[in-house]
Amino acid sequence: MIEPAQPTRIDLDLALAAHTFDGVATLNGNDGFQSRKISSGASVRLRLLNTDGTPRRFTVQGTQFLVLAVDGTDLNEPTLIENEMLEIAGGGRVDIAFTVPLAPVWITLAETEVGLALNADGVTRPITEASAEFDPSSYGEPAETPFNASNRFDRRFELTIGRRPGFLDGRPGLQWTINGGIFPHVPVFVVREGDLVHMTITNDTDAVHPMHLHGHHLLVLSRDGAPVSGSPWWTDTLNIEAGERYEVAFRADNPGIWMDHCHNLRHAADGLTMHVMYEGVTTPFKIGDTTHNEPE
Repeated sequence: MIEPAQPTRIDLDLALAAHTFDGVATLNGNDGFQSRKISSGASVRLRLLNTDGTPRRFTVQGTQFLVLAVDGTDLNEPTLIENEMLEIAGGGRVDIAFTVPLAPVWITLAETEVGLALNADGVTRPITEASAEFDPSSYGEPAETPFNASNRFDRRFELTIGRRPGFLDGRPGLQWTINGGIFPHVPVFVVREGDLVHMTITNDTDAVHPMHLHGHHLLVLSRDGAPVSGSPWWTDTLNIEAGERYEVAFRADNPGIWMDHCHNLRHAADGLTMHVMYEGVTTPFKIGDTTHNEPE
């Protein structure tokens, strides 16, 4: 959750957590529409959270809205948008804001009958398709960042997600790989405190992978070779679609041994896990099939 540096008056500040229980989609534990009454002209901030391991999409019907923050970091100079789908990576968070109009507003988990309805008693929700998908790489305005793509980087790493036949804990199958290796036989990215780190992440599979580095925020530099052109895009969970390639950067300022893994925990348990390790940091714990100690 993010608290604005310059607090503003908010009439309704509400977290909405999406989660799937035994195949049933819910929002804050409810499997239907939650109804609220609120005065027109009121200011609303909704903190959308995806607690599933796979992407969830939200639609906002009945009003224009601002996207204020992604994964706990403000976006610079957000602009009003409407009828755009918000796709949130597994474990991701997006904050939106709007002023309540005279007409009803629906916030819906796409392709479900689950959501939040404001001032909608007795009104049938319109069935409309979002005309576009929200793109954080071009939304908002550029701003100064502590580093950017033109900096000299202390470390450069390539992380390629793949799949091949192999064994995981003695089980044969088609296994997820990182740089060709099946966990725990995957690379460890070693950094020194203070390093400026560049990482290229490529998804060579036909599945989406929400990659999450613990302990750090990543600055997205480019997607498929196209530089980020809008607000600085800081994230800790990056939704990487099939065939996509991202360049990201981070400052190594939090010593430890940190997991970098797919937030689809089924994928992580099936081997899509690696670690970023700081020089001089050790642990008495070991991993692998003989230890019965797995990171997930």
